[in-house]
Amino acid sequence: LSTEEKVGQLLVLGFSSSQMDDRARMLLREKKPGAVALFSRNIGSRLEVKALTSDIRSEMAGGIPPFIAVDQEGGNVIRLKERTTLLPSAMALGATRSTALAEAAGRAMGTDLRALGFNMNFAPVLDVNSNPANPVIGVRSFGEKPELVAELGAAFIAGLRAVGVAGVAKHFPGHGDKREDRHYRLPTVP
Repeated sequence: LSTEEKVGQLLVLGFSSSQMDDRARMLLREKKPGAVALFSRNIGSRLEVKALTSDIRSEMAGGIPPFIAVDQEGGNVIRLKERTTLLPSAMALGATRSTALAEAAGRAMGTDLRALGFNMNFAPVLDVNSNPANPVIGVRSFGEKPELVAELGAAFIAGLRAVGVAGVAKHFPGHGDKREDRHYRLPTVP
């Protein structure tokens, strides 16, 4: 790979349309990103999503196959709603204390994502819900105990992996203890 292609592999690109348009094609051809992230603005019907992920792969054919990612956690963070398995929040899964259930949830979600052309999910949240005043984490966490969060998060990721979807542990260590909403202000961990 050239230096430019190596740099491209470090990029995760997004675009604004729910269909492949000229700007998106140009970005994919020029930058050759390692991943493409689809967000709510890109999500249409099930058929439209499948066509879009297929178009992304076609546009990047001949090079390194890209990760095609979405942020589908379950609970209150879901992008794909049409004919997909809608899971409860991570905290609801955490209340079961069951790694088998967390793995099954990851497998079910991954199966739906894979069928739509995704091979990466920006989930699960592995923040520990250590501050009830945190405006972002809450029910998105498996719980208040680091050991439980680690066990259930690893099981969820194993379920995703079992069906060919890479899981992405997020956010950053200590984020569950913050009072700031990182969407509006940069949190710090002293």
